[in-house]
Amino acid sequence: MVQSDIAAVVEDAARVFERLGHSLELVEGGPPEPGLDWSLLGALNHLSMLHPVIEERAEDFGRTYLRGIRAGTHMTPQRWGHYRERREQLNRWCADIFERYDLLLTPTIPFDPPDARGPFPEEVEGRKQPPASIGSFTMPFNLSWHPAATVRAGLSRAGMPVGLQIVASRHRDDLVLQAAAAFEAARPWHPQWPATPRSR
Repeated sequence: MVQSDIAAVVEDAARVFERLGHSLELVEGGPPEPGLDWSLLGALNHLSMLHPVIEERAEDFGRTYLRGIRAGTHMTPQRWGHYRERREQLNRWCADIFERYDLLLTPTIPFDPPDARGPFPEEVEGRKQPPASIGSFTMPFNLSWHPAATVRAGLSRAGMPVGLQIVASRHRDDLVLQAAAAFEAARPWHPQWPATPRSR
């Protein structure tokens, strides 16, 4: 799921903590897939705020945005129940991880940033992307309420920025900030900047 050159940049960035005297261990697998839950919950939340005006002011919103938030009407008690079950699975996964580790290090985004006009890639290096796509590493911790920060890890083969996400247990924002500061002190911002965005 992670673009190979981005995985290599992130692994190299993680070694900074090893050089600072901390031990690293590869975690196999990952949290439950959050993509559909996140999108449906977000749609329902937006729809709950805008429903008094959404139809009479529809022309003021983009078609894609309208289509997205109208998906909130598909929430049912059954779907809400499934969402709660998956969120409980996510919380159990996080509880286990942070019982064993102080920090979790991941890529911020699993592939090169797509063109602003989209779409997100459905495959990367021949491997199908999950529904969460670009948010595969960030959505879980928004849903689980774990503090996270992103630091600049380097550049991909295409010259695009790569982020290293640092996650800690709940209420340990201080630890995330300390780790981010230590990383940036040990590896100041990458000396190269992304080239002019490539045309598609």
